[in-house]
Amino acid sequence: MSRYETAKKIMLFAMIFAIFVCGIAMLSSDAKEEMLILDLSSSADAQNNPANPATFTLNNYYTITRIRTYHWNYGKGAMPGNIGLRDQSGNWYGPWPAYGESEMGVTNAYWNAYPGVNLPPGTYTIKDSDPRTWSCNADTGWRGFVRVWAK
Repeated sequence: MSRYETAKKIMLFAMIFAIFVCGIAMLSSDAKEEMLILDLSSSADAQNNPANPATFTLNNYYTITRIRTYHWNYGKGAMPGNIGLRDQSGNWYGPWPAYGESEMGVTNAYWNAYPGVNLPPGTYTIKDSDPRTWSCNADTGWRGFVRVWAK
């Protein structure tokens, strides 16, 4: 085998190895599992119009993948609007359009927003475009029913 052929094989091996290493790195960065970071929910009777803000605190950077609010609205649901976040300094994130999901025959009982926003450590307040129909009760401290997922 000539030096040229040997060099060609080494270059090919190096390229395949580089592609393999880059692929593994990309997979591991995307493989972070989505996790529930806030769960303000209750199976007790729901009322409307939360008296207190729904907040959560992040101690690290996270990508918020989904925010889900609950609009039972006494069995009527509510036309989805939007969901946003406000940090402790007053900065706004969103709002993002919400997509309705039915529950127990109630159309648009759940509103789902998919922000994909990267947030730094801090405290955030959920902002719902229709607090009059946002469900709450004493179990959640009269804060709106909401779940937040992140990576």
